[in-house]
Amino acid sequence: MDLYRLSGDKDLEPLNMNYVLSNCLSLIEWPSRLGSLTPTVRLDATFKIEDLDPNDDFESKRRYLTLDAHGGMWEERLKLLVSEGFIDDFIIADDEAPL
Repeated sequence: MDLYRLSGDKDLEPLNMNYVLSNCLSLIEWPSRLGSLTPTVRLDATFKIEDLDPNDDFESKRRYLTLDAHGGMWEERLKLLVSEGFIDDFIIADDEAPL
């Protein structure tokens, strides 16, 4: 769900966000637009692309995914993914502490 063009609670009303955020899995772009509706228990996923060579269209791009758990449920789920080896194929930078 892309919330970029929404500007406040009035724009969110037709989307029934209270129901959606309580009962559904939601991927939200521009989550800061949720304001007071932002769930306290959530998983934030942040994607970043670092361009190592501006002259190369694809091969010289480094991609990052950061998962930030909010609330015990998501912290436990991330720990389980690590302990079960589900993120073994990911590269974790030396200067960043895993979970």
